[in-house]
Amino acid sequence: LALLAIALLSPVRAAAQLPVCSGHDAEGASAAFEAGNALMAQAIEQAGRRHIDRARELAADALGHFDEQCELGDASALAERGAALMLMGEALRSAQSYDAYLRAHPLASLDARTRRRIEANLQPGTVTVELEGDAAGELTLFVDDLEFGGLPREQSVRLPLGEHTLEARDGAGLVLATATAFLAEGSTETSTTLYLPAIEATEPEPCADSTLSG
Repeated sequence: LALLAIALLSPVRAAAQLPVCSGHDAEGASAAFEAGNALMAQAIEQAGRRHIDRARELAADALGHFDEQCELGDASALAERGAALMLMGEALRSAQSYDAYLRAHPLASLDARTRRRIEANLQPGTVTVELEGDAAGELTLFVDDLEFGGLPREQSVRLPLGEHTLEARDGAGLVLATATAFLAEGSTETSTTLYLPAIEATEPEPCADSTLSG
Protein backbone atom coordinates (compact mmCIF):
# COMPACT_ATOMS: atom_id res chain seq x y z
CA LEU A 1 0.00 0.00 0.00
CA ALA A 2 2.86 2.39 0.76
CA LEU A 3 4.36 1.88 -2.69
CA LEU A 4 0.97 2.39 -4.34
CA ALA A 5 0.36 5.64 -2.47
CA ILE A 6 3.75 7.01 -3.46
CA ALA A 7 3.16 6.02 -7.08
CA LEU A 8 0.21 8.39 -7.24
CA LEU A 9 2.49 11.39 -6.67
CA SER A 10 4.64 13.07 -9.34
CA PRO A 11 6.99 10.43 -10.80
CA VAL A 12 10.73 10.29 -11.25
CA ARG A 13 11.24 9.50 -14.94
CA ALA A 14 13.02 6.28 -15.91
CA ALA A 15 14.03 4.72 -19.21
CA ALA A 16 10.87 3.73 -21.07
CA GLN A 17 11.58 0.24 -22.33
CA LEU A 18 12.80 -2.91 -20.64
CA PRO A 19 16.38 -4.13 -20.43
CA VAL A 20 17.16 -7.46 -22.09
CA CYS A 21 18.04 -10.27 -19.68
CA SER A 22 20.46 -12.02 -22.02
CA GLY A 23 23.74 -12.33 -20.09
CA HIS A 24 25.32 -15.37 -18.43
CA ASP A 25 26.98 -13.96 -15.32
CA ALA A 26 25.15 -15.46 -12.34
CA GLU A 27 27.66 -14.16 -9.80
CA GLY A 28 27.52 -10.63 -11.18
CA ALA A 29 23.73 -10.72 -11.31
CA SER A 30 23.59 -11.82 -7.68
CA ALA A 31 25.87 -8.97 -6.63
CA ALA A 32 23.74 -6.47 -8.56
CA PHE A 33 20.60 -7.79 -6.85
CA GLU A 34 22.15 -7.48 -3.38
CA ALA A 35 23.19 -3.89 -4.08
CA GLY A 36 19.75 -2.98 -5.42
CA ASN A 37 17.96 -4.76 -2.60
CA ALA A 38 19.97 -2.87 0.04
CA LEU A 39 19.03 0.43 -1.60
CA MET A 40 15.38 -0.58 -1.76
CA ALA A 41 15.39 -1.34 1.97
CA GLN A 42 16.68 2.18 2.59
CA ALA A 43 14.14 3.63 0.17
CA ILE A 44 11.23 1.92 1.90
CA GLU A 45 12.51 3.14 5.29
CA GLN A 46 12.67 6.70 3.97
CA ALA A 47 9.18 6.37 2.49
CA GLY A 48 7.89 5.25 5.89
CA ARG A 49 9.29 8.46 7.34
CA ARG A 50 7.54 10.44 4.58
CA HIS A 51 10.87 11.48 3.04
CA ILE A 52 9.42 10.86 -0.41
CA ASP A 53 12.06 12.61 -2.52
CA ARG A 54 14.88 10.73 -0.83
CA ALA A 55 12.98 7.46 -1.14
CA ARG A 56 12.63 7.99 -4.87
CA GLU A 57 16.29 8.85 -5.30
CA LEU A 58 17.26 5.61 -3.57
CA ALA A 59 14.76 3.61 -5.63
CA ALA A 60 16.16 5.14 -8.84
CA ASP A 61 19.65 4.05 -7.79
CA ALA A 62 18.30 0.58 -7.02
CA LEU A 63 16.70 0.43 -10.46
CA GLY A 64 20.10 0.81 -12.08
CA HIS A 65 21.34 -2.25 -10.20
CA PHE A 66 18.25 -4.26 -11.13
CA ASP A 67 18.73 -3.32 -14.79
CA GLU A 68 22.29 -4.61 -14.50
CA GLN A 69 21.02 -7.78 -12.79
CA CYS A 70 18.70 -8.37 -15.73
CA GLU A 71 21.35 -7.65 -18.36
CA LEU A 72 23.67 -10.15 -16.66
CA GLY A 73 21.03 -12.84 -17.19
CA ASP A 74 18.70 -12.90 -14.16
CA ALA A 75 15.13 -12.31 -15.38
CA SER A 76 13.81 -12.20 -11.81
CA ALA A 77 15.17 -8.64 -11.86
CA LEU A 78 12.04 -7.68 -13.80
CA ALA A 79 9.99 -8.10 -10.62
CA GLU A 80 12.53 -6.11 -8.59
CA ARG A 81 12.37 -3.36 -11.23
CA GLY A 82 8.59 -3.30 -10.83
CA ALA A 83 8.90 -2.56 -7.12
CA ALA A 84 11.56 0.12 -7.65
CA LEU A 85 9.49 1.84 -10.34
CA MET A 86 6.43 1.85 -8.08
CA LEU A 87 8.44 3.61 -5.40
CA MET A 88 9.62 6.12 -8.03
CA GLY A 89 6.01 6.93 -8.96
CA GLU A 90 6.30 5.23 -12.37
CA ALA A 91 3.09 3.18 -12.18
CA LEU A 92 2.82 2.31 -15.88
CA ARG A 93 6.48 1.34 -16.22
CA SER A 94 6.12 -0.74 -13.06
CA ALA A 95 3.15 -2.49 -14.69
CA GLN A 96 5.27 -3.11 -17.80
CA SER A 97 8.08 -4.71 -15.82
CA TYR A 98 5.77 -6.89 -13.74
CA ASP A 99 3.93 -7.92 -16.91
CA ALA A 100 7.18 -9.09 -18.50
CA TYR A 101 8.04 -11.08 -15.37
CA LEU A 102 4.59 -12.66 -15.06
CA ARG A 103 4.47 -13.71 -18.72
CA ALA A 104 7.36 -16.06 -17.89
CA HIS A 105 6.37 -16.74 -14.27
CA PRO A 106 2.55 -16.75 -13.85
CA LEU A 107 1.30 -15.96 -10.35
CA ALA A 108 -0.02 -19.51 -9.92
CA SER A 109 3.51 -20.89 -10.40
CA LEU A 110 5.09 -18.75 -7.66
CA ASP A 111 5.59 -19.70 -4.04
CA ALA A 112 3.12 -18.10 -1.63
CA ARG A 113 5.57 -15.50 -0.25
CA THR A 114 6.70 -14.29 -3.67
CA ARG A 115 3.12 -14.25 -4.95
CA ARG A 116 1.91 -12.09 -2.04
CA ARG A 117 4.78 -9.66 -2.49
CA ILE A 118 4.12 -9.23 -6.22
CA GLU A 119 0.32 -9.10 -5.92
CA ALA A 120 0.65 -6.21 -3.46
CA ASN A 121 2.35 -4.13 -6.17
CA LEU A 122 0.23 -5.02 -9.19
CA GLN A 123 -1.89 -2.28 -10.69
CA PRO A 124 -5.64 -2.31 -9.88
CA GLY A 125 -6.88 -2.20 -13.48
CA THR A 126 -7.30 -5.33 -15.60
CA VAL A 127 -7.66 -5.28 -19.39
CA THR A 128 -8.38 -8.39 -21.42
CA VAL A 129 -6.98 -7.86 -24.92
CA GLU A 130 -8.61 -9.69 -27.81
CA LEU A 131 -7.34 -9.80 -31.37
CA GLU A 132 -9.61 -9.91 -34.40
CA GLY A 133 -8.17 -10.76 -37.81
CA ASP A 134 -4.92 -12.20 -39.12
CA ALA A 135 -1.45 -10.75 -39.37
CA ALA A 136 1.31 -11.62 -41.81
CA GLY A 137 3.98 -11.69 -39.08
CA GLU A 138 4.60 -11.29 -35.38
CA LEU A 139 2.68 -8.62 -33.45
CA THR A 140 3.58 -6.75 -30.28
CA LEU A 141 1.23 -5.07 -27.82
CA PHE A 142 2.04 -1.49 -26.84
CA VAL A 143 0.25 0.41 -24.09
CA ASP A 144 0.78 4.17 -24.11
CA ASP A 145 3.94 3.57 -26.19
CA LEU A 146 5.39 0.99 -23.79
CA GLU A 147 5.96 -2.57 -25.03
CA PHE A 148 3.87 -5.26 -23.30
CA GLY A 149 4.93 -8.41 -25.16
CA GLY A 150 3.62 -10.41 -28.06
CA LEU A 151 0.11 -10.85 -29.41
CA PRO A 152 -2.13 -12.74 -29.12
CA ARG A 153 -1.86 -13.18 -25.37
CA GLU A 154 -3.82 -15.21 -22.83
CA GLN A 155 -3.06 -13.15 -19.72
CA SER A 156 -4.91 -9.96 -18.97
CA VAL A 157 -2.89 -6.76 -18.71
CA ARG A 158 -2.68 -5.10 -15.29
CA LEU A 159 -2.66 -1.31 -15.67
CA PRO A 160 -3.07 1.84 -13.58
CA LEU A 161 -6.50 3.44 -13.48
CA GLY A 162 -7.18 5.97 -16.21
CA GLU A 163 -7.35 6.03 -20.00
CA HIS A 164 -4.91 3.93 -22.00
CA THR A 165 -4.16 3.57 -25.70
CA LEU A 166 -3.48 -0.01 -26.79
CA GLU A 167 -1.83 -0.78 -30.12
CA ALA A 168 -0.87 -3.83 -32.13
CA ARG A 169 2.40 -3.15 -33.96
CA ASP A 170 4.19 -5.29 -36.49
CA GLY A 171 7.90 -6.09 -36.55
CA ALA A 172 8.70 -2.82 -38.30
CA GLY A 173 6.87 -0.80 -35.64
CA LEU A 174 3.87 -0.04 -37.85
CA VAL A 175 0.61 0.38 -35.92
CA LEU A 176 -1.90 -2.09 -37.38
CA ALA A 177 -4.70 -1.67 -34.84
CA THR A 178 -5.50 0.61 -31.94
CA ALA A 179 -8.07 0.75 -29.16
CA THR A 180 -8.75 2.72 -25.98
CA ALA A 181 -9.36 1.25 -22.53
CA PHE A 182 -10.90 3.16 -19.60
CA LEU A 183 -10.26 2.01 -16.04
CA ALA A 184 -11.74 3.72 -13.00
CA GLU A 185 -12.74 3.12 -9.38
CA GLY A 186 -15.68 0.75 -9.45
CA SER A 187 -14.85 -0.25 -13.03
CA THR A 188 -11.40 -1.78 -12.79
CA GLU A 189 -11.95 -4.58 -15.30
CA THR A 190 -12.59 -4.24 -19.00
CA SER A 191 -11.91 -5.90 -22.32
CA THR A 192 -10.96 -4.43 -25.65
CA THR A 193 -10.52 -5.76 -29.16
CA LEU A 194 -7.78 -4.84 -31.58
CA TYR A 195 -9.15 -5.19 -35.11
CA LEU A 196 -6.45 -5.99 -37.63
CA PRO A 197 -6.88 -4.82 -41.22
CA ALA A 198 -7.70 -7.48 -43.79
CA ILE A 199 -4.72 -8.84 -45.65
CA GLU A 200 -5.16 -8.12 -49.33
CA ALA A 201 -4.57 -11.09 -51.60
CA THR A 202 -2.05 -10.37 -54.31
CA GLU A 203 -2.45 -11.96 -57.72
CA PRO A 204 0.69 -13.32 -59.36
CA GLU A 205 1.98 -11.29 -62.27
CA PRO A 206 1.37 -12.96 -65.63
CA CYS A 207 4.38 -14.60 -67.19
CA ALA A 208 5.46 -13.48 -70.62
CA ASP A 209 4.84 -16.03 -73.39
CA SER A 210 8.25 -16.74 -74.91
CA THR A 211 6.63 -18.07 -78.10
CA LEU A 212 5.32 -14.57 -78.88
CA SER A 213 8.65 -12.82 -78.47
CA GLY A 214 10.88 -12.01 -81.41
